[in-house]
Amino acid sequence: MAIQEDSLVCGRNGYRYRLEKEIGAGGEGRVFKISGQNLVGKIYKKVDPEVEKKIRYMVQHPIADLRDSSGKVILALAWPQDILCDDQGVFIGYTMPFIQNGVEICTVARGCDMPKAKTMFPNYDWMFNLQVAINLSKAVAYLHSNNCIVGDLNCKNIMVSPGGLITMLDNDSFDLLDTVSGIHFRCCAGTQDYLAPELQGRNLRSAGAVFSVHSDNFALAIHIFQLLMNNYHPFTGKNLVVIQNSTSVNQRLDHLVNGKCPFIHNYSDLTIPIGAPYLSEMVTPQLVQDFYRTFDYNAGNIQERMKLRTTAAQWVTDLQQYMNQFYTPGQAYRCSNNQKHYYLRQAGKCGLCAAEERLTNFRNQKAASAPPKPVPPKPTPTPTPHASTSVPQSARKSSSSSGWLGWLVIASVFFCIILINRNHSSSNKSTSSTTESTSYISNSDSQSTHTHNWIPATYTTPEYCSSCGQERGNVKGYLGTLYGEYEDMTIGNSHCGMLTLSTPIVGMRSMTLNFEVEMNYGARCENWRCYTWDGTQWKELGVLTVPGGTGSGSCTFYGDGTEYIGWLALVPTISGNYSYSWGLYLTDVQGN
Repeated sequence: MAIQEDSLVCGRNGYRYRLEKEIGAGGEGRVFKISGQNLVGKIYKKVDPEVEKKIRYMVQHPIADLRDSSGKVILALAWPQDILCDDQGVFIGYTMPFIQNGVEICTVARGCDMPKAKTMFPNYDWMFNLQVAINLSKAVAYLHSNNCIVGDLNCKNIMVSPGGLITMLDNDSFDLLDTVSGIHFRCCAGTQDYLAPELQGRNLRSAGAVFSVHSDNFALAIHIFQLLMNNYHPFTGKNLVVIQNSTSVNQRLDHLVNGKCPFIHNYSDLTIPIGAPYLSEMVTPQLVQDFYRTFDYNAGNIQERMKLRTTAAQWVTDLQQYMNQFYTPGQAYRCSNNQKHYYLRQAGKCGLCAAEERLTNFRNQKAASAPPKPVPPKPTPTPTPHASTSVPQSARKSSSSSGWLGWLVIASVFFCIILINRNHSSSNKSTSSTTESTSYISNSDSQSTHTHNWIPATYTTPEYCSSCGQERGNVKGYLGTLYGEYEDMTIGNSHCGMLTLSTPIVGMRSMTLNFEVEMNYGARCENWRCYTWDGTQWKELGVLTVPGGTGSGSCTFYGDGTEYIGWLALVPTISGNYSYSWGLYLTDVQGN
């Protein structure tokens, strides 16, 4: 039986559900809205017998939502409510509550700066983050008291409503113990940024990799830290040792595995990121100690120190005491510079504003000291393209004498920087329709290049390009979508894509490049080298891999928070006369 929209599936006791629109899909299965009920059905792509046993156990042993003394829901669970079977009675999935009103917890930690969140949380301020931290701690403590370990406690599995209600998703991944039979239903999934150090690098399906209340307490502390500290991860740091090239090693995870937390310890080679608030300016000494107990360890004493981590129940007590100070007359202030900020009298100043000032000063200093960008001439199109990818001997000699990085300095093509497409006013529609082709740059010398003069880093009032109606990208930590097209252009017998950034990237800590390429004349290239211009020289950022030589690929590159990037260049690792078009998507630039 092929399960699709409008299919009828069976529950327990012969009850039948009709599947409506598919509303989501993942690696394990698809999710459908169920007709006439506030439920959804998860249909597995492939059913593991152990998964079926786990779901049947969960349906028979539900955990009620957590409510406070007034009856208000604090924690809602997407707990399996009924099993689903096909016409032959074969298990295929389960039903669970339909969650609609909320955003991921990381959106709250970022300050609800996304357009959807701004609408959903019109009265947002930092105190809401503190309330969410308390509610999340209560939720984890409640689950632990019911012999339930969350396991994969990551930001995408935690939803927050405007009222601060916590909803836990993916409950079928919880780590559960049947106290009667002794059967252990394990969690076999984890997210690295929140995964405890004792589980990092382990096969989570192996017998030795076991989630525990201690691993939950570690992930919980990271969420609380991000909520209170402007979304900074506790193991993100700025290297004090000069790094000649960016690295494909995730430095944050390296710090996490080795217990290098610059917010609680001083290091000779590492400090907190520029623009991050200071822990002592944001929280009480008691909370500093709570973070210290959780993040103070090294690679050699993890097993010993993990038992000392601050528990969820202790977080509830200490965070509530912290919040009480904000409601005690004379103990706290609302920031006069930013009405969304609060700080305690003992801190003496607003820690968030102080952090923003440090970051602004850093960017201004970088921009003022950076040399002017190179402005090389436009490359000449190859007159007659053909399918050959061989390199003539004469071309090799010419190329090797000057170095192929030198080609990039004298190569140029200014590309459209086209950010997020959105519906805009009717007055812009006619202009947009006539300039739709500017999503790509033509190789025709007679056609001018249309370049958007913006790459914002924070949300502002939407602005529109007067020429084509494109909206300014408005999301903090999201640089935008950059498109370009090359046809029959060769630089030193190798094709090169060079992109000018109208606004340089300053202080890059992580940058995810998603690369889509289509090559013509039968050419394929699996590896593409990415270079950045830092104002004085070209540096190799790393290699983007496109499996199969055409299609799409992605890679994340990590910096130390001091990078200055004015240009990007993409160079294929094959030579010859061919053409290709590509789309490059940059995300999480200057992200926390």
